[in-house]
Amino acid sequence: MYSDVTYISNGASVSGKVDENEFQYYIFDALCADCPIVVSVSTFSTGDPDLYIKFGDTQLPTTTSFDVQSTTFMSELIRLDLDDAQIKK
Repeated sequence: MYSDVTYISNGASVSGKVDENEFQYYIFDALCADCPIVVSVSTFSTGDPDLYIKFGDTQLPTTTSFDVQSTTFMSELIRLDLDDAQIKK
């Protein structure tokens, strides 16, 4: 698959640091259609992280190619509904 992507087990949380203008990629399997999926990123300083999500495993998200994004100021939070037609495509 990808050598620069971290696989996350279901239910696991991850912490780390990403420098300004850099990216960190994670992938996980959504195994339960009725289970809520919450993806969040927080800053512990003056940083302003953005969150981009792409469904499937054929391409990584970018700032111009994504299915869902959150670019609010400071912390980001996205709740995914696996029954959403966009996710099922």
